[in-house]
Amino acid sequence: MDLAHVTWETEDTMKIAVFSTKTYDRTFFEAANAAHGHALVFFEARLTPETSALAATFPAVCVFVNDQVDATVLSALARQGGRVIALRRAGFNNVDLAMAHDLGLTVVRVPAYAPVAVAEHTSSGTWGSTSMKRKRICSSRICPRRSFRMTSSPAS
Repeated sequence: MDLAHVTWETEDTMKIAVFSTKTYDRTFFEAANAAHGHALVFFEARLTPETSALAATFPAVCVFVNDQVDATVLSALARQGGRVIALRRAGFNNVDLAMAHDLGLTVVRVPAYAPVAVAEHTSSGTWGSTSMKRKRICSSRICPRRSFRMTSSPAS
């Protein structure tokens, strides 16, 4: 997406409110931002109509899956000077794109997920669930009474 029409806070940096963050998000963002010098302000809270005031004075917000980016929130962001909504995901079903367009807000998102990352995630999930299923089957076959006593001879 061409962002040439967006007026940045300064020529090279921007003040960004990052919602729905965890410690590991902060670590990643700070490392990724080290060479760019944007002013990132992290909020653990989800973006909702009630928390949208936290984004006052921020020209950009960065949101995740459970943040609300509906007409109410977009209107509040626009009134507060917001100009850019950056999604930390490929999907955009939580964003009212028509309202964002009407308000002149720019919405950017992750274009796609890396196929290798998706394959690794799927494989690890499959392996994990299969492994747990095997443990349940084995324990019920080997020891149906759930007695895990070690004995040298069968119980009489």
